[in-house]
Amino acid sequence: RRVLFRSLNQKIYRRKPSFPIKPVEEFVLTKNCRNTRHIHSVVRPLFAGVDLDAPEIEGLPVKWHQRETRTQQVDTVRNLAVELLRDPALAAEQIVILVFNRALLTEFECALAGKKLPGARRFSTSPEPSKNTVRVLTAARFKGLECGIAIVVGLDGDKNAEYLANLYVAVSRPRNDLHLIADTPTATELRRLLG
Repeated sequence: RRVLFRSLNQKIYRRKPSFPIKPVEEFVLTKNCRNTRHIHSVVRPLFAGVDLDAPEIEGLPVKWHQRETRTQQVDTVRNLAVELLRDPALAAEQIVILVFNRALLTEFECALAGKKLPGARRFSTSPEPSKNTVRVLTAARFKGLECGIAIVVGLDGDKNAEYLANLYVAVSRPRNDLHLIADTPTATELRRLLG
């Protein structure tokens, strides 16, 4: 028996008129099984479809980091990674930096490439998890995947339908811990939007 999962929220097949495979039976998920209650509260306003029950795990509060310049945002990403990696039980590959705005990816990749992490750990642009690497990817490229901790940066842009679909993908990726880094106007607008 094969099971096929699809999410109308990720809009993977948005260019096709319909989903390409007709399931024999449809099973609608009614419970968020990926995230914590705190992450769910941020994801929920962006979710389309049936109401999902919040997870039972309370988890860590979603953390907002207001930084006005790109340099401050890059430094915050690096400092968060260093702080998180102080936990010896945390593998570097559980942390993913999601650059929300695709146009900013190269800028963040270059800026982070010169930043050191503790031990033999490093930032990597490879989508594949590997030992001692913290991945730096666009939110769109990380669609359908998950991680322990997501640090989302580069959140500026027009708040149109595509922005909101990508925002859903970005904030719904982490299982345990979500950090959002934005300038003050963007953070204020997103906090109002996400509740």
